[in-house]
Amino acid sequence: MAGMPSHVKSDFFSWRKALFRTYDVLHVHWPERFYRHHSMAGTIVKRILFAVILVRLRVSGGVVVQTVHNPEPHEAGDVGERVLNRLMRLATRGWIRLNEWTPVGARSNVATIPHGHYRDLYTTENDVKPRRGALLFFGRIRPYKGVEELISALGGVRREGVTLRIAGLPLSSSYGAEIARRAQGSPSIELDLRRLSDDELAKYVRDAQLVVLPYREMHNSGALLLSLSLGRPVLVPSNDVTREFANEVGHSWVLLYDDELSADDLERALAESEAAGTRGRPDLSRRDWGPIASATADVYGKALGLLAGDGVKLQERRPTAQLGVRTDGGRAEDTGGVE
Repeated sequence: MAGMPSHVKSDFFSWRKALFRTYDVLHVHWPERFYRHHSMAGTIVKRILFAVILVRLRVSGGVVVQTVHNPEPHEAGDVGERVLNRLMRLATRGWIRLNEWTPVGARSNVATIPHGHYRDLYTTENDVKPRRGALLFFGRIRPYKGVEELISALGGVRREGVTLRIAGLPLSSSYGAEIARRAQGSPSIELDLRRLSDDELAKYVRDAQLVVLPYREMHNSGALLLSLSLGRPVLVPSNDVTREFANEVGHSWVLLYDDELSADDLERALAESEAAGTRGRPDLSRRDWGPIASATADVYGKALGLLAGDGVKLQERRPTAQLGVRTDGGRAEDTGGVE
């Protein structure tokens, strides 16, 4: 993570580093990725290796810190996952939630730290003008994200020149085939159902007039933050989290709709995004990485017993967080098809 204090030495996760290097903190974002593989043999191997990692941490005095992105995993796990989740929770000494509505139970060392922006990962191209009427859905295509409802709503749009691009890797080949079947015959829909590179993703977002994320359950969204980081407004369902987000960054950037997405919602949002005119950039000052990194380092210190409240040092020890882990590889879980 950029901006970490000098005493924190962090690195991205790899199985080799986690199994053979010495470190203090294992920072987990998406635990199910440690447990799942497309083959049964791969799943078994990953679960055994992760159990070994947890044993190594216990023996060496290391701890787990978890960032809780959602109240529950998007897809239910089996008994083996539940066992590993329980073992990991027993090793967890710090919890980070991205907003105050994320339930973490009666636990100690809980911090609310907002998700950082992505402006530093992409070159700024303020002179790139969006294509009028261009809608975009992007990210890992999963059933809870409402892509089917988006396709249906587009069919009722009466405004001329409206197009929709759906870009990202489907959860499975069968689900991708279902999305393709629903979009078939519509000249207004373009599908790019694959894993996207960073450059391709940025180009698609900048090309769009409006990003539409009609998730049936929206609690946190890297795709929302990425769109705003690249200067494009986003239409999302209205709930406690998204209403707070709109208040934070501006209602001309985060557009809301109630109930199920409709053609009227799409037309209204397009009109509002046009009426806003030259809007500059959304206010993402709360998402700067410096304060986020500092607050995260404090969670590491408290988890290791090095810090009391308010960052007060209790004792000196080897540098904390020799291996800080982000299992998304540095990008958001739901952007670009990254898994």
